[in-house]
This record gives sequence, structure tokens and C-alpha cells, in this order.
Amino acid sequence: MVRSFFAVALTISSLFLTPFVVASEPPIQVLTFNIRYGTARDEGHTWDLRREAVVGAIEELSPDFVGLQEALDFQNDFILENLNSRYTLVGEGRERGRTGEHASILFDADKYTLVRADRFWLSDTPDIPGSKTWSDLPRILTWIEVLNRKTSQRFLVMNTHFSHVSDEARSKSAELILNRLQSIDPPEGTIVFLMGDFNCRPDSMPHATLTESDKGFHDTQQTLGAPEQRTFNGFRDNEPDAGKPIDWILYKGPVAPLSYRVLTEKREGVLPSDHYPVLAGFKIKAQP
Repeated sequence: MVRSFFAVALTISSLFLTPFVVASEPPIQVLTFNIRYGTARDEGHTWDLRREAVVGAIEELSPDFVGLQEALDFQNDFILENLNSRYTLVGEGRERGRTGEHASILFDADKYTLVRADRFWLSDTPDIPGSKTWSDLPRILTWIEVLNRKTSQRFLVMNTHFSHVSDEARSKSAELILNRLQSIDPPEGTIVFLMGDFNCRPDSMPHATLTESDKGFHDTQQTLGAPEQRTFNGFRDNEPDAGKPIDWILYKGPVAPLSYRVLTEKREGVLPSDHYPVLAGFKIKAQP
């Protein structure tokens, strides 16, 4: 177990086709998953009843990158203790240190080398831990930069969880992310993924801010023309196709989406969370 300056870095050692992709490498799989905070008193859906289903879903999907939202420290520990040992986790509690919900990132350390990692808060003072000038609760974004060990392709992976109560906070958070991305300044040719629980729909202002500027992202679901499905279920599995997604996987750089799925299945009769996990597959674009 290694804990760096801000992060917990724990190492336990519908398909739509897109042209102009590199065929030699397997698809890059990206998963965003709000796992519902572990102290919630949801009758019949407490963490001890769901935790095996959460780990089982991640293990079965075997993604390259996972963005977890609402993960408390003991949930991160359980996931790492029971998940395949190739995964490394980076994250910090939104109230600083190990306290509060994390927007953690898991990555496959057999495939990728960690280059750098950091976090910032979604506020007017993003470098002050626990700051919350726009909303009632601190909100955090975690990011990592990694290199593919085999191809040397560079990735910047960002994971966040927007306010659930304030339109203003969500809009300002989207603007901040674009500004901070320029400060992070990933090298040319870097593939960037931004995922999380954005607590708003694709027809919202934050989504437009993130996707409609020249420096913005593309939405995987929209690029592929995949059907819209709700991603919040509230532990009710009726009508999974109704509604709008609030959990997104956005991307930019030399990469093309291949697939997008909202995973509505139960595991041995158990819904893993009050959000459905969302999985997207990508291929690196062939360079001219």
C-alpha cells in the first residue's frame, strides 16, 4: 500500500463501428461507475449487500480505466482487496485526505505506467482542499496521466462528480475543467477521457460547455448515435430504457469510439448501485 502526497495509490499488484482506427491493439475500455456511498441506509441495498456485485461487475468487464464516484475510503479498500491485482487506484477524499467521498480512478498497471496525477476542487479556489464556493458540498476532480507500456501512447484520464443541487455549480464546474485542462497541458497526441456523474442531462448547459467549444470534448453516446438510457435507477430496475443519462464518458484526441453500453443487469439478483455503470470502448485512430 502506497499513499502519495494527495492520492491513495494502492496497487494490488448496441455496437457501433467507426472507421480509421488502429486494428492491432485491443479496444480501450473505459468504465464510469457511481457506486453509492457506503454509509447510506438504503433498505435492502446497503454496501455489505452490494459490494460483491460491484467488484464482480468491474472484474467481469476488465476495463483499462474505471472512474468511481461516491467511493468512501473503506469501499476503495474493499474493491482493491478483492479485485484483480493488476489494478492501481488513485484518489483522495473530497474533504481532504481520506475523508469524504472520492472520485477515484482505477487503471490497469500491467498495461499502463503512471506519469503524474493530481486533483482539484470544483470551486473558485480549486487548489484549496475541501473548498466549496459554488455548492453545499465539496466536489473534486481526480486526474492521471499514463503511458501505455507497449505502444507509449499517452492518456489523460479525468473523473469527477458534479453538484446534485446547483445548476450554477455544474455550469461553473464545466468551465473550470476546460480551463484546468489547458493548465495541465498534456502533450500533443494525448488521448483524454473525462467521465463521471454530472448530475445533469445531455441537453444541459454544462454538457454544451464541455462539448461545443473547439477545445471541448465529444460525447461517446452521441458520437455513436446510441439510444439514450437513464443511468440513475434509484435501486428501481423498472423501465431501464426510459430517461436521460447523467453519467457520461467524454473524449478528445486521436481516438474513436467503438461501443457504448449502459449496463442494467443485476448480478445474482442484486443491483450493484443506484446508478448503472456505463462502459465505452475506443480505438486509437491511425495517424496520417
